[in-house]
Order: sequence, then structure tokens, then C-alpha cells
Amino acid sequence: PIKNRKSSFFLIIFLISALMLSACGKKDPDCLARVNGREIMQSDLDKALAYYNKVEADPDRDKMDDDQKARKLKQVKKLLLDQLVWDMIVEEDSKKRGINSEGLFLKLRADAMQKLVDEEGLKRQLESLDISMEDFENSLRKEAMNLAHRSAIVEESEPEEGDLKKYYDQHEKERKLIDYEEAVVAGKARADDIKKEWKDKKTVSDPGGLNTDSFEESSYKEYKNMGIDDEKVVSPKIFDMKEGDCAQFKSEGLYHIVHISKVTEDFDIVKNHLQKMYEKDLYLEYMKNKSKDFKVR
Repeated sequence: PIKNRKSSFFLIIFLISALMLSACGKKDPDCLARVNGREIMQSDLDKALAYYNKVEADPDRDKMDDDQKARKLKQVKKLLLDQLVWDMIVEEDSKKRGINSEGLFLKLRADAMQKLVDEEGLKRQLESLDISMEDFENSLRKEAMNLAHRSAIVEESEPEEGDLKKYYDQHEKERKLIDYEEAVVAGKARADDIKKEWKDKKTVSDPGGLNTDSFEESSYKEYKNMGIDDEKVVSPKIFDMKEGDCAQFKSEGLYHIVHISKVTEDFDIVKNHLQKMYEKDLYLEYMKNKSKDFKVR
């Protein structure tokens, strides 16, 4: 359960790309960034990386060569540094606005403890991962701080019906909810066979032989009401497809065959989904402006 709990590092990962960072300057080579005059040091990044390695085990690491490991490490460090900057912006703005996240932190902690039966269960799980209670609670505090801050900003700018209809008209892909079937296989020949079997069909079914061998990285799943920002979506290109379309995508060495069974665009049906997308973009724009106000560099 602890491994599955995301720290604030990845709570709002879709927003991280908004922050463009550069080094603090030559005065202190250990200073990686500044936010509102506060410094983020190399030691902060080292600590974040150590925590990340404990809670985000990479199952593919043993398959990587040295160059791949180096590239992955560079990517992770960039994401972690971006998140450290993000958290500091949220912390500074929360202080300025008087946003209190202590109650939400206590709730997150209680939820974590309940999943592990009691306090002793939580301690045992943390010990098995070599994570101190202090570090775990700090990660929950950051998560609570981010949630409380986002909620406060979004509530100040709740959209009206006209705002959502305008957003609907301007975002053809984002407004869609789709149902689709997806088969994942390791071999190109098998992928081509499934695509041929599914092509030009209104409805499809499990091609068989998938989800059966634990040593084969193959599967068949049906997805309902998926939006473009859902992390399970193999490619945003599937939102260009129409009902009955079938396409093949390659990701991380596996072949994904996707068949679209239903596309929903009716405003009244997708309105709740659309509002979430609208709020995400609104919050992103707010944080981009805050990064300028706080002179992130």
C-alpha cells in the first residue's frame, strides 16, 4: 500500500512541464533553483531521489544497459527538481493566502494507517521499505498542501455554463470520452493478426490466448469513459479515431491494438469531465503566473 501511494512528487505531474528551470548561478554550484529568494540545493534533490528510489521501484531497471540507466536517472532528476520547485511555489502561495492543509494531512495519514490496519502496521510497512515516519509524513504533508492549494484556487474561479460551452467548442479532443478494447502483445505478427481481425468491425471481443500466461506480457482489456488525460491511454492519437476504427501503437517494446467502440461528445453527458479539464488548465495557468511572480530561476 505504501508503494502505491504517490507522494506529492507525482500528484500533479501533468503540470510540471510549465516550469522552465535554469541554474541558480555560479555563486553557489550546489544551488539548483530559487523560488521567491529561497534556494533549492543539491542536497534537497539528493534526498528527494533517495525517497523516490524507495517508493518507485523500476521493474525494468535490470533490463537496461548503462546508457539507458543514465538517461532514465537524468529524466527522474529533472522531474524531481521540477516538483521541488512546484512544491515551493505552492508553499509560498499557501502562506500568502492563508491556506491551511493540516486537516487534510491528518485525513491522508488516517487513510494510510487504516489500509494497514493500525499504527503498528504502518510502521512495519515503512520499516520494510527503509522509510522513516518523518519522511513519510513529510510526503503526506506535501500531498495535502498541493491538494488544498489546488482546491482553493479552483473554487475561486468556478466556471459558468457559458465558460464550459466555450471550452467545449475550443477543445475537440479534450471533450471526448471513449470506450475501447485494447490487446497488448509482444510480437508484431500476433499484433498484425489481431488488427486484421478487428478492422472495420463495430464490435470486437477477446482474441483469445491473452491474460493467461504469467510469463507473456500480453493482455486484453475493455475501457469505458476514458478521457485524453487518463494515464492508462496508450496514445492521445486514439482521440482522433472514430467508432469502429482500429489502430496499432508500439510502447515500451509492446504492441497495443486499440479498437474504438464508442465516442461520446454530447455536452450534457461530458460536462463533468469537461469541467475537470477546464479546472486543470485554469490551475496550470495560475501556477505559470506564480512562477513569474516568485521569480523562479
